[in-house]
Amino acid sequence: MDLAKIPMYWGLIVSVIIFVGIAIWAVLNPREYIYEGAENRARWRDLRIWAAVLMGIQIAIHVIWGGR
Repeated sequence: MDLAKIPMYWGLIVSVIIFVGIAIWAVLNPREYIYEGAENRARWRDLRIWAAVLMGIQIAIHVIWGGR
C-alpha cells in the first residue's frame, strides 16, 4: 500500500476523531475520581474541563493549519 495515494485530509480526520475521543473520555470520568486525594476541590481544578478545553484547542489548530 502506497501512503502517497492517501489524501492529506484523512490525517486531519483521524486526528480530530482521536482528540474528540480523548475529550469524551476525560469528561466521562466521575468527579470523585478526578478530585481523589485533593484538599481543594475548586471548579478551576477540575481536570475534565481542562482536558476538554485543551482538546478543543488541538482540534482548532489541526483544522485551521493541518488540512493543507
